[in-house]
Amino acid sequence: MNGGSIDVTGKGIAVEVVEKGTVNLNGVAIASKEKGLSAEEKEAQITMVGGKVSGKNTVYAKDGGQIALTNVAVTSNQGFGLFAEGENTKVTMNGGSVTAIAGDDPHTQEDGVAFYVKEGGQIDTTNVSATADKIGLELHNQEKGDNKVNFTNTKLIVKNGIGIYLTDVSHDEDEEQENLRSSEERAPKVFNNNITLKNSEIRADVLLTATDKAKATITADHSILEGRVGTGEEGNIIFDLNNGSQWILKASKKEKGHEDQLAPIADRSHSDISVLNLNDSSIIFDGPTEGHYQILQVGSGNPGTQAVYNATGHAKLYLNAEWSDGKKIGEQKADHLLIKGDVSGSTAVYVNVQGNATEASSFVPWNKRGISLIQVSGTAKEDSFKLANGYTTVGGSPYKYTLNAYGPESSKGSANADQMLIEKDPAVLDGRDEGNKGDDFWDFRLQNQYLADLNVKALVPQMANYLVMPSALFSTGFTDIENQNALLTDIRAAMPWNMENDKRNPFFLSSYGSKATLSSNRTGLEYGYGADIGYAAIQTGVALAALESQNISSYFGLLGTYGKLSFTPQNMADVDKTALEKWGITAYSSVQHNSGVYLNALLSYGFLKGNVFNAVIGRTAKLDDANTWSASATLGKKLTTSAEGLVFEPQMQIAYQQLLLGSIQDADNFKVDMGNPHQWAVRMGGRLTKNVNNRVEDGHLFSFYGKLNLISTFGNEGTIRVGDSFRLDSMGSAIEGGVGVNAQLFQNIALHGDISYQQKLQKAGVSGATLSGGLKYRF
Repeated sequence: MNGGSIDVTGKGIAVEVVEKGTVNLNGVAIASKEKGLSAEEKEAQITMVGGKVSGKNTVYAKDGGQIALTNVAVTSNQGFGLFAEGENTKVTMNGGSVTAIAGDDPHTQEDGVAFYVKEGGQIDTTNVSATADKIGLELHNQEKGDNKVNFTNTKLIVKNGIGIYLTDVSHDEDEEQENLRSSEERAPKVFNNNITLKNSEIRADVLLTATDKAKATITADHSILEGRVGTGEEGNIIFDLNNGSQWILKASKKEKGHEDQLAPIADRSHSDISVLNLNDSSIIFDGPTEGHYQILQVGSGNPGTQAVYNATGHAKLYLNAEWSDGKKIGEQKADHLLIKGDVSGSTAVYVNVQGNATEASSFVPWNKRGISLIQVSGTAKEDSFKLANGYTTVGGSPYKYTLNAYGPESSKGSANADQMLIEKDPAVLDGRDEGNKGDDFWDFRLQNQYLADLNVKALVPQMANYLVMPSALFSTGFTDIENQNALLTDIRAAMPWNMENDKRNPFFLSSYGSKATLSSNRTGLEYGYGADIGYAAIQTGVALAALESQNISSYFGLLGTYGKLSFTPQNMADVDKTALEKWGITAYSSVQHNSGVYLNALLSYGFLKGNVFNAVIGRTAKLDDANTWSASATLGKKLTTSAEGLVFEPQMQIAYQQLLLGSIQDADNFKVDMGNPHQWAVRMGGRLTKNVNNRVEDGHLFSFYGKLNLISTFGNEGTIRVGDSFRLDSMGSAIEGGVGVNAQLFQNIALHGDISYQQKLQKAGVSGATLSGGLKYRF
């Protein structure tokens, strides 16, 4: 039949096919108050392409019937959408939608069900979107074979109901009927339900619920399951999650208990399955509901139980908790994974911890410290569960928290019986000495990490980067200031000029770099860290104006600087290099008296951009709103000596720097308040210059010099705040020595070079070498 419509107003079936019959429908609209399509008995077939079908029990196949739908919209009103009953019975749907609308009576059976499979039937869907008011997928076993469901690219949503409902009544016989059957007949029937998902989703208020003895295997391939699971005591529910699949556990919001009242939150937050296989997949606990955290129990704990929790590939577990330390197990607030059986493989654990990072107020044994997250009654290993990055943080603090395993053969000792949540395997109990009962389980606990078994809490690796960052920036900032000042001095010495007369502007280009070591006067146990610092910069500038008077000459201009700074902290595990880029602009002036006295002044503003890393998770923070500013004044005088061409040039410089770093948000869920640290530096000393030739008139000049300075810094001792306050080191005093050369090759070209070394004069400070070279061109 092509096109048209079929509308059944009574209780009849719109389209019915029985044994060996065949019907093909194309673009037909079908409406019925009962069954829309019905194919019963062997080789009965219905094929429908396009169109729509509505009814109560809308698409119905039984006892070998076959129905194939392509791009059909199916609507069920107070019944089921797709139904397959009996072995060799199959409903296939490719494209289209299923909508199951429930009636007003919540106790009505087979009402508001999207898919119903019974007694060995099979439903396959591809590229289908389905919604249901009560039940998404119902599977029923009594006398015949295994039910099968295959979802591919299918999305099933049951917002206020049950995603998968399993019923097994194959054991429900009264005593009189049981006695009439032979012993062979009395052997229990074992039926299974096989549900396979590929690139599909099932999301429901309750993901799965089952009668006492129901069995099912849910195999998911790159799919999503959402909701809690409740099974019968003798059931066997296996979850086999593969290829990036996710099971999102959520407490039910609608589940009813006794007398149709909302079930207690403890029941609505509890899930249990028989076996969980995780292969490159994740278990994700949703956040607490009504302040109540969730429990997932895996395994029955029956004697002889094999591994019930099996992790392969990149298996992941996401939990939530509220931090506490040393509390009784009943007072701890956290999601729990309880495994009644053996564990194989290793799972990466992610914990979202709320609350303040407080510590126990009195002595508490280590196996009662922190919070219990995972417990295993059977066999496990210390690395069966481990934090994804080896650590986590709590309450916006920068301290490391680790997952420690207590249990049989653990290097940290046995678990504490007072902390036990899980019922132990009876077989395990029978095999233990009476004195050990209660301790022979595994308890994976989130706890503070301490340094060297002392009462010093360990920091996350990148905290060392934050603590040395101000000193590294001050050190390189002073390198910029020194090189800018040296450039002005060298220009004056190498090439006098009269800008007012020749109207030509000198252009400067120089590069310089430094390699230094920062040292702290505190140890790692006091949160003091050194660092290896590397810095390279290029600088360009121009003289914009000059003023001349009878005794005084002065010039003004601008300098632009681009530099790359990197530093790697010392004495901290898992640190990595911090890399920053600096852009700066500097206004300068130089004033000189005929007597040889001169004054150089600099005013700079800079921008910082870069990343903070650690060796565990890579980038932990990004800097893009940090700024610096500095000012410097250098007073000097050229003093001629009795030796020909030898000039002594004493200098005194005072410099001020301020870092406008603000707050930095770290990937480990804490904020670093760097503040606006500042530093004063005073440099006193001088240099001795030897002019080898001084033929300015023909454009040639060559000189070299040696320098010696004492540098003292102050004002940079402060703190940064990350929950607690952490003290910064002072850079103290240092002595600096070096040599340099100036060469004017032509009348409009001059070169200069400098190498110096700075040595700290106390335990804390900076020692290292600086190399610079430059070109000046007058155009």
